[in-house]
Amino acid sequence: MFFRLSPDYIPSQTQSESAYPMITSTDRYPDLDETLPAPAKACRAGILTRKGTVAAPYGLLVHSPDVANAFDALSTALWQGDLPRRVTEGLFLWNARRHQCRYQWVRHVDKAVEAGLVIDVLDALKSGVEPPRDADLAFHAAWQLAETLAQSGPVDDTVFGGLKQVFSDRAIAELTAFCGFASIVSNTLRVRQPPVPSSERAPF
Repeated sequence: MFFRLSPDYIPSQTQSESAYPMITSTDRYPDLDETLPAPAKACRAGILTRKGTVAAPYGLLVHSPDVANAFDALSTALWQGDLPRRVTEGLFLWNARRHQCRYQWVRHVDKAVEAGLVIDVLDALKSGVEPPRDADLAFHAAWQLAETLAQSGPVDDTVFGGLKQVFSDRAIAELTAFCGFASIVSNTLRVRQPPVPSSERAPF
């Protein structure tokens, strides 16, 4: 069933008005163990035991323990998989830029640099433009896949051929899953809205 908006309808907020505050926001799911219901508290404790820390997405996800544990298993498999760390960290930055998720950007930009993401690629990600192919062939192929998957339609032979030049079939499988995983992270953060440290800035 479809609904038609009245021609007199005026949105309550414009796109720019509904964007994140620059720094301050209300954290909707702060990581406060004592306020959690028992199943969420047990889930959080398990994640803390396994990882030694509770990353920001879990503030929301522990309220559905089965989802949180499945997400944790996927996270572990992907971060410990065959993809180069500079590629996964770079895709997190691409995803943060695309979704305007400042928290995701500031938490991963230093990690991306430490993992070997070159400055020319980082500058392109900051600006939201295509990274130079000759600066990092593997990342460019991954970027092309991420861009394609974010749109409608199939992945064409040119994009897939670029992947086959630099990645194994296992890595392509992980890369495809990682694109979805990175979006889950940013979507979760955009709902939770954890505060961005006042000393940090994102380029958007």
